[in-house]
Amino acid sequence: MGGSPRRTGMSPTQSAVHEMIQAVGGYWSPHAGVVRLLEEVGEFSQELASVPAAQSSNVGAELADLWIISTCTANQFAVPVTDPPKDTSASAPGAKKRSKQDPRLFDELLDLLHWAGQIGRAVNYYDGPKTPRTLDDWVPLRTSVPRMHKALYRISANCGISLTNELDSKLDHVAVRDKGRFARAYDPSTAGALQDFAKLQADSPCLFSPVSRLWGAPDWDVDKSLTANVAELAPHLTRFAKAAPHERLDGFVISVPGVADRAPGAATMADLAHWFRRLLQALTEVDELPNDSLSGDVRGPGWQFLFHRQRMFVSVFSPLYETSHSRHSSDHTFVMFQPEQSFTAHGVGRGQKHSAEIKERIREEFAQAGVPYSAELVDRRIEADLYLPERFPGDTETHWWSVDDRDDG
Repeated sequence: MGGSPRRTGMSPTQSAVHEMIQAVGGYWSPHAGVVRLLEEVGEFSQELASVPAAQSSNVGAELADLWIISTCTANQFAVPVTDPPKDTSASAPGAKKRSKQDPRLFDELLDLLHWAGQIGRAVNYYDGPKTPRTLDDWVPLRTSVPRMHKALYRISANCGISLTNELDSKLDHVAVRDKGRFARAYDPSTAGALQDFAKLQADSPCLFSPVSRLWGAPDWDVDKSLTANVAELAPHLTRFAKAAPHERLDGFVISVPGVADRAPGAATMADLAHWFRRLLQALTEVDELPNDSLSGDVRGPGWQFLFHRQRMFVSVFSPLYETSHSRHSSDHTFVMFQPEQSFTAHGVGRGQKHSAEIKERIREEFAQAGVPYSAELVDRRIEADLYLPERFPGDTETHWWSVDDRDDG
């Protein structure tokens, strides 16, 4: 498929879809992607109704469209999908094409429609206005997209179609036909913030950093106020808070050029602490659900920042930290929001059988990399102390919870 570089966690064909989408202008909104999926389901059904699938020259192309569009949604939510299985169809090289399809095709089409509907249901919650009555029986995209793909594989085999060949042809054709056709738009899965954060992520001694599934905020505009920037990123952080527990997303990254303050070149740690407090406060004010997570004692036992009722661990990385500090960054201030479920998924936290051993391994990796951190500070479990950690013992300038409330816009 053109030798496209593979993204971490993506299969070769999934990565080829990603590279093709970037070449033609980037992803549409997930909601628009589901509308496109519905359009393609309709076209596929119409093709099946007009002529027997085994005799149609278009069914294979429609199946490829369905695989590509559903994979785009998977890519946006960091859902891994596998490549189509090796061809056993009648269209594989050297095989004889079937004259008619299996009578079970109708049942397989119903299965395809079911899983396409589940994709639509998930996206309508994550990216739309519909809040489900209950999430107890929730079907995440990491389940519905692969199940839809299995239905596509059965249908393609039933109709004697090589889905692999169809995907090769379709991806090459679209990349040429639509190159530059659409204006590039922001998407959390491909945000510039993630490119800024990539080196820090790659260099981190953290065991889970290389495989973390991250979203990024829109570009921070240093000419706008903090309040204006928060208003722009809040809808995307809301979508992240909805999707992260179900799709196993690990973090949402905000990237600010230089040191996060109105005068980046002259900012101090005290300035950064004030800016960070205002950031969290502004987020609670724009949260579409009631949010009083900063109204009480933030250094009390069990306290954690909330957004859209999701418990979030917040990490600040800054050039103000020395290079030997675990929160040092070279040229940007980063703020990462990590949902509590991310720790659980990696086996860390209360009730996790091997949590203590994993934590010890992480500490050893940081120490070997020359960036040790205080185990005592971590073990006392006062979350507020860990968001913007001290540079040295007794560093009170990092106490973001105790700075004054002057308004910086």
